[in-house]
Amino acid sequence: MAGNDRLVFFGTEARDYYGLSITRRKPKWKVRLSGQILVDPLISGRRLFALGTNSVLYCLSCSGGDIIWWANVPARKTYDLEIVGGDVVVSTLSAVLLAFDAKTGKKAGDFKAPAELRANAVWIDPYLLVSDYDPKAGAGKIRYLRKDVRVALAPQKPSPRTAGEELNFTASQVGFFEPKFEFFIKLGGERSVARPASEKPTWAWYADKPGDFILGVKVTDAKETMETEIPFVIEKAPDKKPDAPAPAKPAKKEIKKK
Repeated sequence: MAGNDRLVFFGTEARDYYGLSITRRKPKWKVRLSGQILVDPLISGRRLFALGTNSVLYCLSCSGGDIIWWANVPARKTYDLEIVGGDVVVSTLSAVLLAFDAKTGKKAGDFKAPAELRANAVWIDPYLLVSDYDPKAGAGKIRYLRKDVRVALAPQKPSPRTAGEELNFTASQVGFFEPKFEFFIKLGGERSVARPASEKPTWAWYADKPGDFILGVKVTDAKETMETEIPFVIEKAPDKKPDAPAPAKPAKKEIKKK
């Protein structure tokens, strides 16, 4: 069971899940799930996350009970959920720890322990602590996991290109929560911002002059900052050949009348 300032959330053996109004003392909504919820759900903002006995992680709307998304997990035996940044971390009676994007339900990361996990994961910034146990060795360990942070920049067309082209670049990232992307250019040791930070991970560059450039992107969120660079050569556009003169038309012959 769990609750917020307006509703209390609980499930039944019949696999029904309720949002009970605190003031009215009656259900505001009910949803039938494919599995029974045995572990206390986790509330984050307007969403509720619950693990079912059918090995499914559900994301429900707190206000209406709608299933926003669901995802499979590797085992039915589950522990309390944890929120890390924008991800829901799931620890089950298996060797696999999973993280799902809280907004979309897409897999955000994983970790495979040497033995079965035997407790819920705990976030103590900057570490995620997990506990596993090896019954053959009769011993367990607490492991400190650190978030993997990576940034990459990829051009749509490879270097070199010629001046006068419009070139498109895409940045990708791992480990950031609600990231912003700032693109920059280096030429001759000088750095300039090509596009200020925004949520858009793509950038279009009009290369108007030749040179040996360094192109980069800086990715930031509330806690993390990382940048990466790639070399990119712009060559001088070939000179246009003057248009050849059009061939002269043959003169018309006059026909004299007799």
